[in-house]
Amino acid sequence: MKISLGNLPQSLKEEDLTKLLSPFGEVVSVHIKRDKKTNTSLGYGNAEMGNEESMMKAITELNGK
Repeated sequence: MKISLGNLPQSLKEEDLTKLLSPFGEVVSVHIKRDKKTNTSLGYGNAEMGNEESMMKAITELNGK
């Protein structure tokens, strides 16, 4: 199950995002969209969780934070 993520700080790395989501369940993959020329984070991305229960738990706990 994929989650779209927004309002991410530019300093956040994929490893940090994985650590943030891992307490809620298996994190299959994460991707932060970056500017092609500068490689700077655009502040949004997506993550794939192992199952729907993990995804819903992460959404509920992290929404608005």
